[in-house]
Amino acid sequence: MQALWKCCTWHRVVFTRLADSKFRSHPASNPFVTASLPLFRCTLTFLKYLRTIITGGIGAAEMSSPRVSKFALPLQVAAVCYRRRGPSIEFLLVNTNGGSKWTFPKGTPEARLSHSQAAEREALEEAGAVGIIEPRHFHLYLHSKGVFWQPKGVQEYVVKAFLMEVHQTRRPGEAMRNPTWLSAEEAPKVLAKDREVKYARELQSVIDRALERLRPEKALVATYVQPRNGRIVIPS
Repeated sequence: MQALWKCCTWHRVVFTRLADSKFRSHPASNPFVTASLPLFRCTLTFLKYLRTIITGGIGAAEMSSPRVSKFALPLQVAAVCYRRRGPSIEFLLVNTNGGSKWTFPKGTPEARLSHSQAAEREALEEAGAVGIIEPRHFHLYLHSKGVFWQPKGVQEYVVKAFLMEVHQTRRPGEAMRNPTWLSAEEAPKVLAKDREVKYARELQSVIDRALERLRPEKALVATYVQPRNGRIVIPS
């Protein structure tokens, strides 16, 4: 891309000098200038835009448009609270603000806290959960708020999900949240209730990724091979 940009810059210099030297007094009489200049400017503008996207990301592009803005979604953080019950794993879910749906404890990050600390704070405030949270998120998912018939419409968020092993629970700071423990099989069904299919699948993916991390032996079984003699072996 850098070589292409240098080549374009060199041609721009040559084009300008050629036009100025031979047709400085009568630029309109130059068919080369009148026919090619608009195309050249269009190509140069496109190359500038393409270079900006590659080097600085879509959000840094100089030519902004409504299609670009959807990639810059606001961020939230969530604590995926869990506990072990023998071989089983349970997840702690809370009611949304409206009370009609279920979700993970989550909220907006704060500048004075790391993202994992902010998620831990949400777990305490919304679910009354106390435990150990992982410092790095294990998954990203999309979440939405609002409905299309209201003035604000639907707002999407990107949510960083952090695993948190709960050691104890206490009365949550937000009483209407109704924190409830659910099995790994029931949690996705409850999360999907009254949600669009798109966002139900996003929440399902959170449970799936969490179980992959919490049950590594399940992933290992998938690497086994069943040969014809009926013996199970691990491929080398």
